[in-house]
Amino acid sequence: MKLVSYNIQYGKGQDNIVDIERIVGEIQGADVIALQEVDRFWPRTGMVDQVQQITERLPEYYWVYGAGVDLHCSQSPPHENRRRQFGNMILSRYPIESSRHHLLPKLGSIGPLSIQRSAIEASIKPCSYKLRIYSVHLTHLSSQTRARSGLYLTNRKGGDGISTRNNRWEPFRTDRAVVSILSRRGQP
Repeated sequence: MKLVSYNIQYGKGQDNIVDIERIVGEIQGADVIALQEVDRFWPRTGMVDQVQQITERLPEYYWVYGAGVDLHCSQSPPHENRRRQFGNMILSRYPIESSRHHLLPKLGSIGPLSIQRSAIEASIKPCSYKLRIYSVHLTHLSSQTRARSGLYLTNRKGGDGISTRNNRWEPFRTDRAVVSILSRRGQP
């Protein structure tokens, strides 16, 4: 299984150009894709819905999105109810059986870069076992907050009654995506 985790920084490349097409070219072909910093309706990205742009270019993937920042878009009339959002996304070639959005612990800070961080969780079943995939965007401002977020995620043991071999939840990390095997019936 090919897993890609990518902080797309709202689609902005090293050349400072926002180009979702370029991002999609880099991630397509993976079985599971965890994205961070995906925008919806922000002036810096031309007021576009990057979730829609990505999913239109990758129609063969199932997907979930969770916003850490969710604000009223002042240019939106009531019948559209657009939300200015900034968050994480998971795309999967396998059906996403369930998903949950987690707002991560945050220590008080009022600085301009101290935004609410979050994780989007997706449960997929690529074969005889389930995988729980997280797309996580941790803060760079506070090691204490990162540590609390890490503890929050590693202490999450379900709620769906699914256990692992030896009844332990054993994640491994690939950059910002945390993957764990939830249940196994037979060998993969």
